[in-house]
Amino acid sequence: MGSELYTQKRTEQFGHFLDWLIATIKEEKIDALLVSGDIFDTANPPHAAEKQYYSFLASLHDTCCKTAVITAGNHDSPSKLEAAKDVLSALDVHVVAEANDDGIIVPLGDEAVVLAVPFLRSADFLSGTEGETIEEKERQFGTAVKAYYRDLADTAKKEYPGRLIIAMGHCYLRGSAIPRGKDASDFMVGNLGALGSDIFPSSVAYVALGHLHTPQSVGNERIRYCGSPLPISFSEAGGQKEVDVLETKGEGLSLRPIPVPRFCHLEVVEGKTVEELCASLAALDEEEPVWVEAHYTGMERVPSLADALRETIKGSNVSLLKITDEAQTKRILQEQEQVQDLSLLSAEDLFTLKLNEQHIPEEQRPALFALFRQVVEETSQGGDDADP
Repeated sequence: MGSELYTQKRTEQFGHFLDWLIATIKEEKIDALLVSGDIFDTANPPHAAEKQYYSFLASLHDTCCKTAVITAGNHDSPSKLEAAKDVLSALDVHVVAEANDDGIIVPLGDEAVVLAVPFLRSADFLSGTEGETIEEKERQFGTAVKAYYRDLADTAKKEYPGRLIIAMGHCYLRGSAIPRGKDASDFMVGNLGALGSDIFPSSVAYVALGHLHTPQSVGNERIRYCGSPLPISFSEAGGQKEVDVLETKGEGLSLRPIPVPRFCHLEVVEGKTVEELCASLAALDEEEPVWVEAHYTGMERVPSLADALRETIKGSNVSLLKITDEAQTKRILQEQEQVQDLSLLSAEDLFTLKLNEQHIPEEQRPALFALFRQVVEETSQGGDDADP
């Protein structure tokens, strides 16, 4: 909550999602709600976002959901989340903001227990040693986190024998995918700074992860990112958001994703001509709001590009949030390269470039060069107006 997209506030959209979530909790008869971090987009969220957060938690009290477990993500301020921790506990809302917090093991009824692990910082586990490489530090951090989860799981088994263990986490797991283009199916798979999925002991029946925006399993269905409730950027345009429902089945769990309705339509349009872009924008006029990122891919200079596009969507539900002009970008880069190379050129070379830019005919150039050389010579000698 509290996020913006190109300065566009999304308070209303998050409000629609939270209303839908309350209705879904009632319809599905959900007993417990788990939220794995990044409650807010920033450490200092706007007042409207905080109000939405606390109003939602209060409204849970009127549903069948008896318990909520909230953990801090890397975007959250631990102190801000913990400010109302004692008050929320009266509503059976458990907030865990740091690795050493009390109450990190939370029982859920008589069947399950949750390891409510927030975002883990390397400073909580490692002491800096001079000369260590990044790879060595990452390896040590992974080993420490693995031991941390193992100890928590062992404690949970002793304190709550026979119960299913569900772990929460807010981290980047090796092998997970991040969308990187306009198409949500275009993914980037990375490992830098990632933890291995083996940090979770085999005694854990399910891992509910936060941090990545795209719903996905890592390795197997036991370890899963639920994803963000709304698309956070245009790289997620077209992707389906979801919430995941866990159901106890004897000694195991079953997973059932529920798609989240689209509360704002994000679209990326491309065109090599202004006409193509305008046609694509005109086709987007729907009853629900549409936010658009437009990419002009043609090579011709179009000085009135923005004006033409905004005129097309005037009076519609389409909002143009960003326009990119590949031709203009390339021209700027080329001009920067030329500026860097000017110091290597002679005065006559520069004059030739100027003549080429102005498309001066060849038959006129000898006379112009004669005049140019005369000016250069007079300037180098001081000229009529030079200081003595």
